[in-house]
Amino acid sequence: MTTNETTNKLTFDETTELQRKWHDTPETFFEGILGIQFWDKQREIVESIKHHRRTTIRSCNSAGKTWSIARIALWFLFTYSHSLVINTAPTHRQVENQFWRNLRRAHKTAKIRLGGKLLKTALSIDEDWFALGFSTKDGDGAMESFQGWHAKNMLVIIDEASGVHPKIFEAIEGAMAGGATVRLVLIGNPTRNT
Repeated sequence: MTTNETTNKLTFDETTELQRKWHDTPETFFEGILGIQFWDKQREIVESIKHHRRTTIRSCNSAGKTWSIARIALWFLFTYSHSLVINTAPTHRQVENQFWRNLRRAHKTAKIRLGGKLLKTALSIDEDWFALGFSTKDGDGAMESFQGWHAKNMLVIIDEASGVHPKIFEAIEGAMAGGATVRLVLIGNPTRNT
């Protein structure tokens, strides 16, 4: 990681010692960069994402699932070089006003400017290093919206997962077929048995 003197923003090289430290001890990223402290369950989620291909987060309303995962998405994006983070939910309103509202707030209020180009539902660090949010209800092409996304390091976050059509999960499995570090996180209230 280097600092661009003209913009005072962080820029990221391939894999720096600082990135490895943030990856190995995520609390250094959350506390030192985002200025937050995770409680035990939130730390369990981060550890699960680090070590397991799939993580399911089930809890009641207003427990902080989306708040936490938006910050975890920033951690993943900035600790895995040339990574891709995809967020989806059943409606565009949920994508933009829940997950991305939390991510934008965390990015803007970070103690150290993280850089990248931040839009309503996208954060781009480089041409092949970015986060993107879109709805699974984009009409008949919803399944196809997940095809073609591949990266060496990829995190797919499905918010309100019980409302996502099973065919979307098939497409996500295809997107997760390659890569070195590929993770899927399902978030929601336990309203269904499946």
